[in-house]
Amino acid sequence: QSCEERNLRENGYECEWRYNSCAPACQVTCQHPEPLACPVQCVEGCHAHCPP
Repeated sequence: QSCEERNLRENGYECEWRYNSCAPACQVTCQHPEPLACPVQCVEGCHAHCPP
């Protein structure tokens, strides 16, 4: 499953899914806008991106 397929399945979504080769595991999202302390610093995969 690609990140683009996730975007197409979610009608009315606020966040956009994007591939990232090294993103924080506990990143800021639309549901959790405040940064969290996270021991894992680099995770590959589809991550939510919240437009401003």
